Amino acid sequence: MPLSCSCSDDYEWFYTAPKFYQLFDHKKRKRCCSCGDLIEIGSYCGKFESYEMNEDDSEKCLAPNYMCETCTDLFFTFENLGYCIVLCSDNMKDMLVEYQELKNEH
Repeated sequence: MPLSCSCSDDYEWFYTAPKFYQLFDHKKRKRCCSCGDLIEIGSYCGKFESYEMNEDDSEKCLAPNYMCETCTDLFFTFENLGYCIVLCSDNMKDMLVEYQELKNEH
């Protein structure tokens, strides 16, 4: 998805972004939901709690998603700059390349 400052509100599920990094403490490595790299046990990452709405407008917790430290760094940066990020769809590293290209045009 290209860089955008506006977000749609018609998603099937939503997430809460982490405020801080945390140590990845699972027994098995997981893939970063952004770039797909493996997150090593004991490394820093971002944990994104995910939810979907039930028909009665109550929240149903889904399995959390994780970003590697690099993608979490970029997520925090893009979020602070006001960009909309679609979790598990936007690749933070691709967004960085696009951002750099936009800055070089100006």
